Amino acid sequence: MYHLFRFFAFFATLLLGPFACADDLTVGSLNCYLCFKPGAEYHGQLQNKGPADQATYQSKITNLSTLIGNANVVGLQEIGSAEEAGNIASAMSAQSSFVQGRDTYTGENVAGIYNLPHGYKFVSAKRVPVLDARLSKHLLVTIQGPTVRFHFLIVHLLVANRNQDKNALQRAAVDEWLTSALKERPADVFVILGDFNYNHHGTVLQNGSDCLALINYPATHNSGLVLDHIIVAGAGHIVSTEVKQPPIGNRPNNLNRMLWTD
Repeated sequence: MYHLFRFFAFFATLLLGPFACADDLTVGSLNCYLCFKPGAEYHGQLQNKGPADQATYQSKITNLSTLIGNANVVGLQEIGSAEEAGNIASAMSAQSSFVQGRDTYTGENVAGIYNLPHGYKFVSAKRVPVLDARLSKHLLVTIQGPTVRFHFLIVHLLVANRNQDKNALQRAAVDEWLTSALKERPADVFVILGDFNYNHHGTVLQNGSDCLALINYPATHNSGLVLDHIIVAGAGHIVSTEVKQPPIGNRPNNLNRMLWTD
């Protein structure tokens, strides 16, 4: 399942006031569900669990790009490499960013896709050194808007019910990094997005505002679990939130999940 929200960031001056200038973006998070290109070598346990053939893979790429729609910035999870991210981006005439993660067990990675309005520009995509020890799957994408700078930390955390302590440590590490980043750049917008793998009807970090709070934390997976979050901190404000469900019903079979997402 995929969810997005609209928020604006404002730049305050003593003369113009806090709402004199606003940057508006649509941001989404999408778990791509085993998006591995058939025949590629990813050195992970899940690489053969993805689409069985090129036709299925291409249909999946088309479906995911359709689900994303016109979002400006999207964090992807469960992809194999830069190629899959690039294929999704190309299908929606967007650009992608990828840095190889450290999850050698599953072979899964995260990536960013961006289709920016006029006046915005991509600045960088990188891993965060202080998070490397805890988060094998993360990517920090920085974008400069007309009046403010945005930092998107895309994450895919360990499953909490199997790794409860490790999941808590990962969330604590993100919180610690975010606290430091907010002190260093208080005028910027920080967005933490992705699959937190922690089923909780409430915010999953100590900092920031969770976009799901606006709509009472609905399920973000077909399993009925609330696993995905987009959290905004710093000079940002959430305007609206929407959870988009793929057209596969509440009990999709394995093929439909593979063609879309879970």
